[in-house]
Amino acid sequence: MTNESLQQELKKQKQLSKTITILIFCLLTSFVGFLLGLKIGTPDQNYAHVLKVLNILEEEWYSEIYYPNQEDAPVAQFISSVANLDTQKQLDPYTYLIKRQPSVVDTSGKLGIKIQNCFNSNFQLVKTVYPNTPAEKAGLKPYDLIYGVELEDGSLIDNNYTSYLSGTIGESITLCVYRFQQNEWTELKLPVTYDKVNYPTAYCYTQTDDNLLYVKLDGFVSDIIGSNTVDELDAILKENTDKDYLIIDLINNGGGALDSVVAICDLFLPSKQLVATIETKNKDQTKYQTKDKDAYTYDHIFLLMNENTASASEILIGCLGYHLPNLTIIGTNTYGKGIAQRTINITSDYDFQYTFAKWFTPDNQWIHTKGFAPSTTLDAISKSEDYLLYTSTWLDAGITLQFDQVDTKNIKAMQILMNQVLDLETNLREDGYFDNATQQAVFDFQKEHQIEETGVINNQTLLYFALEYANVVYNFDSQYLNRVLEIISG
Repeated sequence: MTNESLQQELKKQKQLSKTITILIFCLLTSFVGFLLGLKIGTPDQNYAHVLKVLNILEEEWYSEIYYPNQEDAPVAQFISSVANLDTQKQLDPYTYLIKRQPSVVDTSGKLGIKIQNCFNSNFQLVKTVYPNTPAEKAGLKPYDLIYGVELEDGSLIDNNYTSYLSGTIGESITLCVYRFQQNEWTELKLPVTYDKVNYPTAYCYTQTDDNLLYVKLDGFVSDIIGSNTVDELDAILKENTDKDYLIIDLINNGGGALDSVVAICDLFLPSKQLVATIETKNKDQTKYQTKDKDAYTYDHIFLLMNENTASASEILIGCLGYHLPNLTIIGTNTYGKGIAQRTINITSDYDFQYTFAKWFTPDNQWIHTKGFAPSTTLDAISKSEDYLLYTSTWLDAGITLQFDQVDTKNIKAMQILMNQVLDLETNLREDGYFDNATQQAVFDFQKEHQIEETGVINNQTLLYFALEYANVVYNFDSQYLNRVLEIISG
């Protein structure tokens, strides 16, 4: 930084400090009025948390990230919201109040799965089966489609059954699923017993090749009961030292604790290798380096990422990508979160989270809002995939849709689903009117799948839509692993 730019920065900080000092003076003046009016010796407790936040904003909040002209920072308005304990106001996208939720011990039994709606709550696609859980023991697999639950008395719940995916420890249900195997969907019934489940943040996602280890990281946590990412990953690597290739899946990993990701870098790098540099508002820098520890080595490491890969995940990508020549990054551009937050307690019920630092890669890159580009690019979330993940194709459960109806929610969603998600080569209107072309497309779909040809969207047709939907999701997700296998095979 040149002397001129440093002077400009100091001038900006002084201006913000002046604004905050005026706010503190006004606040203290109101204290005096309060004290004179009530003739007591202690200030109103409602002001204590405001003073605490004001002090943080002056001393630690890295304002210039979002307000290069610091006079533009709406500090006064934000402090007004803090005084009212308003959790809706933000000073920057990561600086706001948080109402602390009461800690509740969950004693219910779980299955140990992660699921995704298939456009309808009656069809749940299994995305993850966690290891050593009731679901794994029952034989459930990723991309199984759950369509219902049988209770112990034999009754079938196939509408709004998701509440039965947890229950009393020791009780049992039977999952009714479809599984795609040998080029067709097979109906299965899998008895499973609820039990206590600890969800790991690092686990073997799938075994695809005798020489390839595939590890999924869902986050970066430490010192949390039931989950410690570094210990979990270290244990997996120790159990699989015969592997030549390693996949670290960071897809949809939004980050976590800095100390956790630094410790993970220790597993793969020699000592004293720079992981990241943290810079505070005063330009003070702290450099995080790996420790003296034996590192795991592989012929090749693959990092998988997408647009939801962020923060601590990006620190890992930046570090390993800089230091390891035998590394390939596969996927789409990452989110781009090059800043760090702290959270402090300001009242018995509220916390204050604020942006306090930037972080830089080992080669001094700041990737905020830019993210990392992959070494080998895959399909980004297209319009179709966006509909897969969100609500544009949400259909109400148990509906019937037919010719000449108008339904700007359900029929419109169904038309989008057929046009843009299921690869049916239709070109239907998408305004929610069930016209002749829509009816013919439904007839054609029913004929192709050998179900009753009514031209009406009913539960049976929705089930086959869900099966097609599951195939689309599987094919989209599989492109990552397929690319890895292509690279390995040459």
